[in-house]
Amino acid sequence: MAVADKGSLGNCTIHAGSKASFRCSQCKRSYCPDCIGREEAGQMICTQCMIAINHQEKEELKKAVEFDLKEKRAAEKNIPAQKVKSGKGLFYGFIAVAVLGIGFNLYVLYQDRTQASAADVAKTPAMSSQLAGIRLCRHRLTALSEAVVAYQNELEAMPENLDDLKPRLDSQDITRDPVSGLEYRFAKDAGGGLVLQCPSPSAHGVESIEVQPGKAAVVKYLELGNR
Repeated sequence: MAVADKGSLGNCTIHAGSKASFRCSQCKRSYCPDCIGREEAGQMICTQCMIAINHQEKEELKKAVEFDLKEKRAAEKNIPAQKVKSGKGLFYGFIAVAVLGIGFNLYVLYQDRTQASAADVAKTPAMSSQLAGIRLCRHRLTALSEAVVAYQNELEAMPENLDDLKPRLDSQDITRDPVSGLEYRFAKDAGGGLVLQCPSPSAHGVESIEVQPGKAAVVKYLELGNR
């Protein structure tokens, strides 16, 4: 796949502070790697367009099922009395409609569980489980960074560990990595400031995921040769 000159793409449409690495083949806007929704046949699609595509496909499938049901009901009402023997064919028709309906319900259930299965983060069926885990981890670290800022503003001191923050959190889930289940770590950055780190970046297939108080979490990906 031919990759566009990143310098010509400018910054990400969603994350203004991040350099864009691709242009969405649907909306033609520039995005950073965290905004990849799907890549196939050499084409990149952003997460926003991917959600819109999934929604459209779900609506089209729903309409197709409803149309098929209407046709079957209309056909049933117009069957002449002498064609009782056609009941066998109608029986198989009903089975086909039932199977289609079950398939549609399973599809909708899958969508509901994978997109925003979380009030934590949105996720689409086309998104890999690894990318979804990275997104959720970043979301939780960012939420913790905001909790650190709130703690500091209220008490005029930095928390020493997660236990200081837990009584102030709406959910204890955000204190743990969604993949490994381990608690996030308090550490010091190069300048001596506080940084929150994912305890198991290797489980996500990346080098590190961390965040400084009041900022968005940052993912550092492995070099190609180290994967």
